[in-house]
Amino acid sequence: GTGALPNYSKSSTAPWTSSFKSIKKIVVEDGITALGTWAFTNLSKATEIEVAESVKYVDARFIGGTAITEIELPGVEVINENAFAAAASLTTVYLPESLKDVRGRMFYGDVTVTVKAPDESYAEKYVELYATKYSGHGTISFESDGTTAAQPVLYFGAAGDNVFYAVYKITSANYTFEISGAGAMRKYNNYETKNEGREDMTFGPMAYIPNTDVKNVNSIKVCEGVTTIGNYVFFNCVKATNVTLHDGITMVGMGAFKNCSRLVTIRVPESTTLIGKSAFENCVALRHLYIPDGVTEIVGNLLFKKITNTSAITIHTTNEYAIQTITARYPDVVIVSE
Repeated sequence: GTGALPNYSKSSTAPWTSSFKSIKKIVVEDGITALGTWAFTNLSKATEIEVAESVKYVDARFIGGTAITEIELPGVEVINENAFAAAASLTTVYLPESLKDVRGRMFYGDVTVTVKAPDESYAEKYVELYATKYSGHGTISFESDGTTAAQPVLYFGAAGDNVFYAVYKITSANYTFEISGAGAMRKYNNYETKNEGREDMTFGPMAYIPNTDVKNVNSIKVCEGVTTIGNYVFFNCVKATNVTLHDGITMVGMGAFKNCSRLVTIRVPESTTLIGKSAFENCVALRHLYIPDGVTEIVGNLLFKKITNTSAITIHTTNEYAIQTITARYPDVVIVSE
């Protein structure tokens, strides 16, 4: 047929579950676009699966409890968290060039899986960064829970043509949100609600990361090589207290740090020329903002939107344009020329 296979649950079984002891092979034909949660779970006799290139999305536990040892997903673009959870027989996964995003852990539990990915692809970048052993171009031997990875990746995704975001778990309530790679981030124009009906919208990482995990982000880092900070990219990191921005960033996007309500100090890199509208909206704990001489454009007049005590903010700068632009809207900020 055509379209997406629906999500199933433990309490509502798929219509073929009654035949689980007879099914030995699963064939997903051209026209099917997505495989929902628990789609083929507990088809315990199934040892093979063929997935058409039309399938762009696979969800959690879609082959959990099967006897499938190898799977190829030739056209998939998005793999959801725990997609291969409970697939205890799985030994090899082939990821395609088309893959754009892996939302969290693909595997769960004590497993050993070889993940094969095309050279210089998003998939290769994912497995290189996520896996515990990197054994050469295109082949990753993955051993669960990161036996040699000091910081297990909870979420990882594309944030530009050659830019990636990752959320690392340091402790149970201490996560790091990191942007790495090379070049400009995507220009996101939405951050809260993912609306599949709006193809013109690009959604930032926060559209895919549960708010409970976003609230565990304590530090933010943009690594060397990344040249811009996208709109709303760190939206709602309400517990982040530390932000590190390398020199080389030319733009801080609109609402980039919106609702980062515990950030006290932000140093805009020396290379930055543009600060977007409402970049520090609702950063109510902000006390020190360092603005370099190179900034030539501050978009709009709502840099500190929703901050009522702007008199508590000290702007550290000798940039006359920045001083005039900010004090015209916020005359009570403190200016320190350094």
